[in-house]
Amino acid sequence: MSVYMSLHQTVPPSARLLVKASILSVSEEEARVEIEEAITFLESGEKLATIVSTLFVTPPGQDITSASPPPQRKPDFVLREKLSFFSSALHRLSGEFGRLDTSKPAVSNLGLLGIATKAVIKNSNNDSHSVETLTALFGNGLAAPGNTLITKIWKDKNDIFFVCKIRETGNIVLSSVLKIGTGVQVPTELKSAIIFRIIEKTIKADPTVIEKVGAIFRFNLTASNGEVVSYTVDAKNADTCGVVKGKVGKPDCTLAMKDEDYFDLATGKLKPMTAFSQGKIKVTGNLMLAQKLTTLTKAPAKL
Repeated sequence: MSVYMSLHQTVPPSARLLVKASILSVSEEEARVEIEEAITFLESGEKLATIVSTLFVTPPGQDITSASPPPQRKPDFVLREKLSFFSSALHRLSGEFGRLDTSKPAVSNLGLLGIATKAVIKNSNNDSHSVETLTALFGNGLAAPGNTLITKIWKDKNDIFFVCKIRETGNIVLSSVLKIGTGVQVPTELKSAIIFRIIEKTIKADPTVIEKVGAIFRFNLTASNGEVVSYTVDAKNADTCGVVKGKVGKPDCTLAMKDEDYFDLATGKLKPMTAFSQGKIKVTGNLMLAQKLTTLTKAPAKL
């Protein structure tokens, strides 16, 4: 099995995702099938990653060839990591529910890829935000808790090659290439992000908020780096109420302003009339609904 993954943006710590899979090609002669998975955020529809997997059959005992051959020289450094029993739990996170027999624990190929990739990034003075693409080719056989994973690493310009084998068996279980670049940017964190977290809690904790407000708001806030970040606040529908980062649905009222100005407005440091008179806020849609925002932002005034 080989995997190619392209990241369109940084992977967040938590999110609701939608995965759509389609068969790209099938070759009986080469005994392989190629599958593409498009991963998007469920609410906004924005692309997170594209994964192309190739499943193929190799004769028993046949060794794998490199996903992309590493430089013909000694590795720049070698890592050794003993696999723990808990490493086998990565089967669950990888979705390999067919291998949950705890009496025969094993570490999945995807689990090994995660362990090795994390170690490679950490030891090559990079971080996960700098990874643009990953190509991996998996070998035959499984690793077991107690085995030692030996990872040989080569750095060549923007590429990091690494090959993993199990010391106890000598089997090469993974050959991979990371492409390091600046194409994937660290997501901008707004100063007012805490305001939206508090608004989310307010809406969820008090059902009467929907009755009092009854509107969907879109916030287009300009960060200090010039990036415009959008939030959607649903204080109208009981089934979908809450806060979503991104543009979701059709808003009744849209507000555009600087991130810092909105933070000051929500915390009481900037008066609404002052913001309007100084041109710090632009409202489109139902202007009267903007007056109801105080119902959502009373709690943050203590910040």
